[in-house]
Amino acid sequence: GITGYQGIASLAKYRTSHPAVDIAYMCVPGTIANNCPATENSIGADTALNNILEAVDKIKQSAVSSKRVFVTEVMGADCGYLAVMSAMAAGAERAYINEEEVGLKDLQSDLAMLSRRFEMGNKLGLIITSEKASETYSTKYIANMFKEEGKKIFDVRESILGHLQQGGSPSAYDRTQAAMFMYSCIQIIEEAHHKHKSSHTTADGPLFRSCAVGLKEGKIVATSLEECTAMTHPLYRRPKNQWWLSLIPISKTLATATVDATPPIAVTAAVQCMLHPPF
Repeated sequence: GITGYQGIASLAKYRTSHPAVDIAYMCVPGTIANNCPATENSIGADTALNNILEAVDKIKQSAVSSKRVFVTEVMGADCGYLAVMSAMAAGAERAYINEEEVGLKDLQSDLAMLSRRFEMGNKLGLIITSEKASETYSTKYIANMFKEEGKKIFDVRESILGHLQQGGSPSAYDRTQAAMFMYSCIQIIEEAHHKHKSSHTTADGPLFRSCAVGLKEGKIVATSLEECTAMTHPLYRRPKNQWWLSLIPISKTLATATVDATPPIAVTAAVQCMLHPPF
């Protein structure tokens, strides 16, 4: 994960003073949080997402006959990837993440939205929270608030999925992605080795000496660790620019548009959002 990137980048700084560490370094993104820089996807994130959806589907099935809201917490640390993607895939009304500040006005607005949905005949509500979405408005706080304020309309249950997100067999996507990442690493090393033999010089290119492979726009590319460090938020340990944030408006439109608009307008909004996505 991101800790490995930071550790290798720190170790590489001592090449000059410590010959024993003057070697090539290569990083492969592997973390369920999907918070590694210079890649769109990390090994393990897809498996974790599938684990989350399997658990959430069971939770939804258990509540289908009752008027109940589930507030479900997922992992991801300061990165909200798992929360946003699982909310979209599971049809959750909202996803609370660290990247978007969660305030009291947001909770009041969502409480009103849920109340309207249940008054219209809905029997199930789903809120996904990232484990570090807010220091103040924790999963328990949100569940207790919704339970107290919505007690005449719906019941509320809290569910923290925990480490089941990290277990299970790897998905086919994660397995094939891992194989392609490792193949790319071998190619980079072989190319640098052949260049070194043909030129009789030290293979001192930045990509060979210290780099990370990653997936960008469907292609596997190599990025120097110096660039990776610059791409990473120093406090929240996640990429400064995250591609999936542009999917949030689509999730919100599909989940709640029918509450505040007549059906034709709501359907039009959802279709327009899919045909002309904001990314």
